[in-house]
Amino acid sequence: SRKIRGRKLTENRERKDQFSQALKDRPTNETPSMRNCWTCQHSSSFLMKCSGCKKARYCGETCYGEDWERHKDWCREREEKRKSRKNIEIWNANLDDEVD
Repeated sequence: SRKIRGRKLTENRERKDQFSQALKDRPTNETPSMRNCWTCQHSSSFLMKCSGCKKARYCGETCYGEDWERHKDWCREREEKRKSRKNIEIWNANLDDEVD
């Protein structure tokens, strides 16, 4: 059971890596209307978005839970970058208000 689950997770990661590479290789003017679950690669236009990084998409809580161990470090890094950017924007807006 553990071997099968481990093999399934490895296959899912390999498929995600292949999908990620395909996205990088597509022309920049091409916008996909369908998205893929980051765990099982199920294609849908209705996937849950990770509330942390706002990038990862999942079919549901099961796929989200299976991917969390691999995703969490990247997710936290993205979330911190987003918060940092937002703080800089607020700071710059406050500077603009002081100048006026």
